[in-house]
Amino acid sequence: METEQRPITLRRATVDDVGEIITVQRAAFLVEAYLYGHPHLPPLMETIDEARAVFRDGVTEVVVAELVRDVGPRLVGVVRVKLDDGAAQIGRLAVAPDMMGTGIGSRLLQFVHDNPPVGTERFTLHTAARNVGNHRWYSGHGYHQVSTVTDVSGIDVVAMERPLQ
Repeated sequence: METEQRPITLRRATVDDVGEIITVQRAAFLVEAYLYGHPHLPPLMETIDEARAVFRDGVTEVVVAELVRDVGPRLVGVVRVKLDDGAAQIGRLAVAPDMMGTGIGSRLLQFVHDNPPVGTERFTLHTAARNVGNHRWYSGHGYHQVSTVTDVSGIDVVAMERPLQ
């Protein structure tokens, strides 16, 4: 596997990464779109300008994973975190489909857990209700289900939470 030969580095993203972030995000969230038969999920519809605005909001941090290559780094994962009333909200965790199952998602999540925004009391996230694989994966990282809600797209999502520890 490529990641066994080449290291993955994690870093805070900059606005210059937006094009690659959108590419990885769209590729990864196509799985959810297929699961629901809903091609208009918010991560698939986000524009470049909307993604750039995230870097100007002053409260959201974006972390990326890059595969180190001789021809230059390749962005292969991304996660957002935003503090809201003591909750570090994890959002849009995405890994390039050809790199899923290599530990990149776990490394991104661990980076956020190890470097929470100042004032974090707990971590929260939402994941598709039908994607039980994601529920198991997040449970393995200390998250538990809090509720099920319907998002702006009309999709049922599971709200999950984890203490700061």
